[in-house]
Amino acid sequence: MQGLLQDLRYGARVLNKQPGFTFIAALTLALGIGVNTAIFSAVSSLPLRPSPYANPERLAIVFTGGKRQTRVYDDFSYLNYLDYRDRNQSFSGLIAYRMTSAAISNTSGGSDDRAEVVWGETVSGNYFDVLGAPPALGRGFRPEEDLTPNTRPVVVLGHGLWRRRFNADPAIVITLGENCPMAIH
Repeated sequence: MQGLLQDLRYGARVLNKQPGFTFIAALTLALGIGVNTAIFSAVSSLPLRPSPYANPERLAIVFTGGKRQTRVYDDFSYLNYLDYRDRNQSFSGLIAYRMTSAAISNTSGGSDDRAEVVWGETVSGNYFDVLGAPPALGRGFRPEEDLTPNTRPVVVLGHGLWRRRFNADPAIVITLGENCPMAIH
């Protein structure tokens, strides 16, 4: 223990005598630690966690656009999606999705009646079938509930939101019933 303290004091004296070297060494260590942290964060968020989908290596995102366009990809309309889906000969299935937000609230008169904005997706009716990820509770979409005008909304809650906002109550699926079909994913 005495030798370690003596070595630390000697190191501190040497670093104090050469402030330029000390600055460069500290900067190099800081950059190395920062880069390693960033790389680890990126790597741990993608391939180390198992995908919730069946056969994730077979999933692809289809974009439209051309080489001369300023954007890498362009959104396309739902009618274009229907055309791609119906004429598809390359993929086992195509889905449509768009990020969206929604406000939810409980109307039971309890203390949790405040509205909350949540992010989700508006998706085509074959979304869970193509991804191979059926809802854990409740039912998925029916063909007549696809993204067509004047259809009733169907809600699929994520597991985290279901647990946090609805206290993991399985009766929530039954309560909403036919007024607004719901499932837990």
